[in-house]
Amino acid sequence: MIKSRLFSTVITFLICISLHAQPPVGTGDYYRSADGLCGRELKTALWNIIKNPEVDSYDGLWADYSLTDMNPEGYVWDMYSTQKYTSFDKKQNSSEGSGLNREHSMPKSWFKLSDADLTKSPMYSDIVHVIPVDGWINTKRSNLPYGETASNTGSANRFSRWGKSTVSGYTGTVFEPNDLYKGDLARIYFYMATCYEDLIAGWSSDMLAGDSYSPFSNWASSMLLAWAQRDPVSLKEIDRNNKVYTIQYNRNPFVDYPGLEQYIWGELSTTPFSYDNYTVPQGHDGDSAPDVYYGNILKAPFINSLDGFTIEDVNKGGLRSIWSATEEYGMKATAFSGSARAAESWLVSPVVDLTEAHDVVLKFQHTGKFFGSLSDEATLWARAEGGEWQQLPIDKYFSNQNWTFVKCSASLSAFEGHRMQVGFRYASTNSNAGTWEIKSLAINGYMTDSSTGILVKTVRQENADNHIYNLAGQRVDHPTRGIYIRNGKKFIIR
Repeated sequence: MIKSRLFSTVITFLICISLHAQPPVGTGDYYRSADGLCGRELKTALWNIIKNPEVDSYDGLWADYSLTDMNPEGYVWDMYSTQKYTSFDKKQNSSEGSGLNREHSMPKSWFKLSDADLTKSPMYSDIVHVIPVDGWINTKRSNLPYGETASNTGSANRFSRWGKSTVSGYTGTVFEPNDLYKGDLARIYFYMATCYEDLIAGWSSDMLAGDSYSPFSNWASSMLLAWAQRDPVSLKEIDRNNKVYTIQYNRNPFVDYPGLEQYIWGELSTTPFSYDNYTVPQGHDGDSAPDVYYGNILKAPFINSLDGFTIEDVNKGGLRSIWSATEEYGMKATAFSGSARAAESWLVSPVVDLTEAHDVVLKFQHTGKFFGSLSDEATLWARAEGGEWQQLPIDKYFSNQNWTFVKCSASLSAFEGHRMQVGFRYASTNSNAGTWEIKSLAINGYMTDSSTGILVKTVRQENADNHIYNLAGQRVDHPTRGIYIRNGKKFIIR
């Protein structure tokens, strides 16, 4: 029974006894800081865990969908239609089946941002809620609220429908997704309400209430909670959640913990949450997490840190160092100091255990300038532990003309079943000494669950003042080229 007090701000604090059990597959201690909390405090704790996702670019979502939104039969997992798209190449909306769109399941117009500010906001390309759907149906949905309707107007086979609402408390026009995905979309909305707790009170829609804790209007909250219970967490959602983590390094807790919304807004809002001995609310049991899951094996942001990598110098060319860890540009290698120096230096990963992993991929971003031959002077290598180095192809090099980072990937399938390392070899001559910058490195793949879980939450620096200032001490909200100061440190925007 869903009571009218679902979004009450009355909180009773209880003490939770921690029992020894395992958190969801692969999540480790990710949710530990929310342990023992409930209601408003639980939601805010979860916000602190999942906020500031490292979202990809809006254009980059098409490539990401190839990982997150292909079903086992090789079709796009379109939650709005029964069309069987086999790729993301078709991007049209002239008729149903003509192509796909990137759908903001929580419409971007609700965010009340200018076009310039919208494209800079994480909500614009947060892959948790920006999903691939049939383009024509997406235009019909427009920015309508989700709801339920008796209308016969809809997509093929009435898989999705739109028309006058039949939900108690709302009479406007709504878009009704199919029963198969109502729970998925409800959990996406719970995620948005939590990940953007600091912003959602300023968003506008008939589904929203202008409150950071109780963000949904009464009719919408009752409906979404009911949808989540009727359509519990599926293997499809669990798999997508794990894959999304490898892209933007945050998770949807409402997928990891079926029925978690009841501990925040529902009948269990005075019951403490236990991250490692979680009790699923009655009627919310969904699919169990599989023993094999897609996850993050190694992560190295390279923000002022080697992140466990080591530097192995073959020849430093008389310099004190070749590689350095920077805040703005990741790991930086150069043998230019007044003049080019002949040098060779390696950036080598810690040993990575792939003995129970498959479909393993290395991803990173890099850029650079002033190289003579990129294929000789900025190269990627790998080896089995204790073995000989083997050069791996880099699928995309930077232009060598500007400082634009490019994303690239390399398969590590040849090293599956082994413990292994990757290495970045920087080389220069007395004629050419380029500068190589590498950041956002990750090794991802399918893994077998372990008793401890190997997913580790990204540690972010939380600063009292993260604003940017110019050298005159004036705050700059949109810096262009020049030298600036943040957290007491100078950096250059080129």
